[in-house]
Amino acid sequence: MIAAIMVVATAGCVTTTSQRVSARAPSDAELRVLGEAIRPLLEELDYPPPRRPEDCRVGLAILVSPTINAGVGRGSTKPCYVFTLGVTEGAIRRLSVGMLRAILAHELGHVQLHHLDAKKQWAGAPALFHPLTRAFDRAQEEEADRFAVELLRKIDARAPGSCLALVHLFALLAEQPRRTAAWLSTHPSPERRSETALEGCQRRVSSSF
Repeated sequence: MIAAIMVVATAGCVTTTSQRVSARAPSDAELRVLGEAIRPLLEELDYPPPRRPEDCRVGLAILVSPTINAGVGRGSTKPCYVFTLGVTEGAIRRLSVGMLRAILAHELGHVQLHHLDAKKQWAGAPALFHPLTRAFDRAQEEEADRFAVELLRKIDARAPGSCLALVHLFALLAEQPRRTAAWLSTHPSPERRSETALEGCQRRVSSSF
């Protein structure tokens, strides 16, 4: 299985604009759930599986926070990570596999759209993850949303309901108290994102990203 051989557990520290949030390695149970969520995404994006111990992997970490959130960090050479995805404890606890897949599709959008490369000031920073709050501007968030819709539509045949899971995810994010999810103030409205995602899910699948 591609996720089982590409994804590795990792840990570190997340720096936000207001606080430092610790990150830990996923438990075996969490890694199985995240592997199930991310597997069809990596397959669709054609990430080559590592064939040697030194080949690059995709890293996964659990962010110690009760809110529903996720983030992505730049890759590294030693150890070799293509990039590292972080998902909060709140997301693991409250989201279905389909909604975890949707939130990971959005973060993969930032990678595929080269949003990480645009953050030149991140180069050489010691933290595993870089600021999740205000890390990307609204335009980049909207681009990543569109990417996620297209990607999830493409895998809907083998993972039914993937695109609509993104719609439900945004609806759930809209219910989070603003005082416990300050990052929402720098993102497009979850209500609007849910409506836009629904429109995208109802359109025909495009031929390319």
